[in-house]
Amino acid sequence: MTPTPAAEAVQYASDVTLADVDAMWAFLEKRTSDLSLRHDSDPAERRIAQALNTAVFDHFYAAQKIFDVDDGSAEMLGARQQRWNELCRILAPWRDTEGYDTARWRQVRHCDERQASEMAAYEAKRKAEMAAYYRERL
Repeated sequence: MTPTPAAEAVQYASDVTLADVDAMWAFLEKRTSDLSLRHDSDPAERRIAQALNTAVFDHFYAAQKIFDVDDGSAEMLGARQQRWNELCRILAPWRDTEGYDTARWRQVRHCDERQASEMAAYEAKRKAEMAAYYRERL
């Protein structure tokens, strides 16, 4: 099975939409529900599957709620990044399955383009400082 690429890749938390979270949930809920049905005759395995489904749902519900209370602040964007990256880690074992959106369902390092630019500038400055430090000592 081949992964399903999306039209546009997620680069920052600001790119993540509620539709992304909903699509992830639909993808994973189908698999956890199928798991529960396959183990319907074994009470212990059915409980494990149901517990997994409940735990995963709680993560998705919390991610969906971020969009309900999003006020555009940096704190909310940071919360979106944290929840999104959690969801990506949860879905990672299905990376090579049909329907997995390889372009959109990936962790993000920065909240937005501004933060990415600031971090790149900081890293370049630190690299130059470290190079100067070691040049002086050689």
